[in-house]
Amino acid sequence: MIDLSELMSDPDFTQAFILRRRTGGFANEGEFTQAAPIDIPMVGAIQPASPADVVRFQAEGERRQAIIRVWSSTQMNTSDGQGQQPDEIVWRGSVYRVIECVPWVDNGFWKVFAEAQ
Repeated sequence: MIDLSELMSDPDFTQAFILRRRTGGFANEGEFTQAAPIDIPMVGAIQPASPADVVRFQAEGERRQAIIRVWSSTQMNTSDGQGQQPDEIVWRGSVYRVIECVPWVDNGFWKVFAEAQ
């Protein structure tokens, strides 16, 4: 395998974005209150998702917002259905919710799909 991790920080191939991570919360008089998100400056290669990827994520009869594809050296969280909040990507003034994170760690990166909020 070719290790491409150096490209994940090369400004010729990457763009800056913010990774917004929500970590837990606390009970306030019996009601859950989400903790403030943490904004982490990141770099990665960002492109619109291919039409095939958009169809793969689109449920029957559902209209999707814009989907982007991000290659990053950092793993990102998706919703686990048990309370874990998905990470968000803030890029070019828009917020995208991480919907899939695929490990390509042998090559030095993660392939992430995120949809506009």
